[in-house]
Amino acid sequence: MGRKSRNKGQRGEREFAQALMDAVPCTAHRGRQYHGRDDAPDVQTDIAGVHWEVKRTETLSLYTAMRQAISDAGSSVPVVAHRRNNQEWLVVLRLADLPELARIIREQVENEAEPKMSIDLVEPMTETNPVCDLKLPIAKLKPNSTLTPRNPGHDGTTT
Repeated sequence: MGRKSRNKGQRGEREFAQALMDAVPCTAHRGRQYHGRDDAPDVQTDIAGVHWEVKRTETLSLYTAMRQAISDAGSSVPVVAHRRNNQEWLVVLRLADLPELARIIREQVENEAEPKMSIDLVEPMTETNPVCDLKLPIAKLKPNSTLTPRNPGHDGTTT
């Protein structure tokens, strides 16, 4: 594979990761740049159970791409994402995998819709700011309250 072709594929993976994040509440990034393994998905997401095979080419051998996705997917749902120049992204999967993908995406959307942080107020309070003598509202947590981070396990650090 030539450098121009490889670069186009890498750009396609980044484009698809962004398009996926725009379509579904998830985080996504190029998979092989983080894992470097041949069986790593082209795009890694926090949507568990889906293997994304990205093809950014003018001509696509669909069944060959799907065989590769199936081979690399293990127990995950294999999905091929494809885009030609000046066209929109297409996503292809086996019909038998559609119910499982629908379930996975539904759970992802429902989990995103749940509040990621909750604060239980004990009572409204104010505190004087010593710099400018303003009364500012503050909140105190009830005992045993928990704060849940927005994206558990995704603290922005790299390994």
